[in-house]
Amino acid sequence: THKNRVVELWADPFGADKPKKLVKKGKVNSKGKLSVKVNLKRDTTVTAVFAGDGRYAPKTVKSTAYAKVKVSLKLSKHYRTAKIGKTSYAYYNKKKTPDFTTTMTYYKGRAQRLSLQLNYQGKWYDTGQAYFPLGTKGKSVVMLEGPHDVGYKMR
Repeated sequence: THKNRVVELWADPFGADKPKKLVKKGKVNSKGKLSVKVNLKRDTTVTAVFAGDGRYAPKTVKSTAYAKVKVSLKLSKHYRTAKIGKTSYAYYNKKKTPDFTTTMTYYKGRAQRLSLQLNYQGKWYDTGQAYFPLGTKGKSVVMLEGPHDVGYKMR
């Protein structure tokens, strides 16, 4: 820049429910930099806007920051846990229905994917997967109903 060292930083979260907003307006430092921390709860387009000055034309630059969703999984209705090496296992009674509670950052239309694998002769095999919707607090409870074979390692 020559004289105008002011840059605007805008954040535009994906989705129609959150409008684009100015997160910082300020002078760049001697290296031409201006920064701001943005708490990403979803993918967001960040835009830097320079209005121009006597020597340099106006310029707008965009970049998309992809958010990582915070996810937790809680197993329930197991009767004990144990470790084999560094891997934790939950043990279930074949007469009880296992529950898997997933919690993640809520976003309209977001779903969680439950994928199961079976260990057979030391190798993992896919046994199925399905998507389940999240409640408005970001929670989804899946119950594995029906008859359960025993003695298998699953993940």
